[in-house]
Amino acid sequence: MLSYFTGIFTAHPSVLRKTDISYVDTDSPDYDNQRHRLNVYTPVNAQNCDVLIFVHGGEWDSGDKNLYGRIGSHFANKEVAWVSINYRLAPKFNYKDMAFDVARAVKWVYESISDFGGNPSRIFLSGHSAGGYLSALTGLDNQYFKQAEISNPLKGLILIDSFLLDLYEFFTITDPDWARKYYDLFGSKEQEWRTATPMFYLNGSQLPIRAFLGSKTYPGILLGNDRFRKQCELAGKDYQLHIIRGKAHRAMITQLFFSKNNMYHHIIDFMKNN
Repeated sequence: MLSYFTGIFTAHPSVLRKTDISYVDTDSPDYDNQRHRLNVYTPVNAQNCDVLIFVHGGEWDSGDKNLYGRIGSHFANKEVAWVSINYRLAPKFNYKDMAFDVARAVKWVYESISDFGGNPSRIFLSGHSAGGYLSALTGLDNQYFKQAEISNPLKGLILIDSFLLDLYEFFTITDPDWARKYYDLFGSKEQEWRTATPMFYLNGSQLPIRAFLGSKTYPGILLGNDRFRKQCELAGKDYQLHIIRGKAHRAMITQLFFSKNNMYHHIIDFMKNN
């Protein structure tokens, strides 16, 4: 059975927060009591507001949904329902397990968010760093939604300083030595890396994409996002890249702890127009 939520209280006078909701059936043989949970932040008395699901970063082996509550409150104060999810982590689980978890979390949101005042036909998926990779892969490669037994319900992708959007080229050309550290996560063969690369699924998707990139982020992230941008342009995709001057990798998400940060304007504008 599904566990609904274990906590409910206001994070701000105009924000309702519900925490630790199980998004996988608790009777499922792969259910993880810690990692198959999500938090929901909504405006008090929300009615059919847009929904933004966030996938945390942490290099696929760390990170937690609870670190981003302030961001959730800020979005809810701006009339957006924010959902922050956990997912199973490396080294025990690989990227396919993680993408499947993201798809299952999206499915839960699609089926349940109306109970919280969100609009199930207005769901956007976002992530930072490794979470950006998982958001891109899950949103573009529909096999994970098929595995979760749902059609892709997303209206768009919002990628924040995302890593390994061009995983195949990064592992084979840019830094093949670095790839050896991640054989358990992505496999050790070039065909496995191709399968794991979000960029190769662009032609099969019509999702609009907005990407945000720090000018001082890691070189590999800069290269990967540039290759992803060029491929989007070649494929004629609705894609726009925002370069945030002076921001390093971690600051690309922590800047959203401040409610007046201009990224909120860009993200919400993108959601309203798609």
